[in-house]
Amino acid sequence: MDDVLVKQFQKREAWRKRKKLIIAIFPSILFILIIGLIIILSQPAPTCFDGKENGEETGIDCGGSCVACGVKYASPLEVISSDILGIGQNASELAVKVSNSNADYGARFSYQINVISLLGEKVSEASGESFVLPHSDKYLIEPKVPFKAADLSRAEVIITKTEWFSLNKSSNDLFDIYDRKARILEAAQSGYLEVSGKIANKISHDFSTVDLTFIVYSKTGRLLYAAKTEISNLKANDIKDFVYNGFPYFANFQEVDLDRIEFLAEAWPN
Repeated sequence: MDDVLVKQFQKREAWRKRKKLIIAIFPSILFILIIGLIIILSQPAPTCFDGKENGEETGIDCGGSCVACGVKYASPLEVISSDILGIGQNASELAVKVSNSNADYGARFSYQINVISLLGEKVSEASGESFVLPHSDKYLIEPKVPFKAADLSRAEVIITKTEWFSLNKSSNDLFDIYDRKARILEAAQSGYLEVSGKIANKISHDFSTVDLTFIVYSKTGRLLYAAKTEISNLKANDIKDFVYNGFPYFANFQEVDLDRIEFLAEAWPN
């Protein structure tokens, strides 16, 4: 009987000791939990600008609820060249080449062009909106700047806004231009230079308007002139003939390399 009482007493003592230990360490555990909760709650919520891949992101600050990673890390549009071309006696034309090196994203963009004189002063400016398809080049043409080309030093081009869109077709994927011809017009004919050819819509999509650009070079490879016209209602998989002779007089049109004129077709595939 005594042994039983002793064992019961020992068990009660052991339980009291465990209870005291639990009571002693409980505040510490509670304190650690509170500190941990405070640390967790004090952490900033995942954002699209914290330099980390977190939340629903599939890359650093992109994907999920953030901007698409392809857009986030797209190469910026590049201004390849900006030429000032003389036309008539007291006017010039601007031809700006913009390139999009991204294969899967086209862009709608806004731009500003500042025309700088030989004295370094801004004497004219132009602005507008345009687009460029993936892996494609775009010419921005500003006709009839009211200054002689000889009095101007350069054109500064600023891309002011770019809005990217996921696309998988370049200009060459959409259109084909063939049977290209160019000729200098005779004095009795209207105009100075004529270009013609056929444009084919290579996809099963109707285009209400297609921009057609002509880039004219001299026999020495110098850019002489650029012009743009429109082809209307180019139906899916259709082919249309075109003729353009709207080039104004430019003094060196006799230097044109008729075999080197560029024909560029483009349209936004809505």
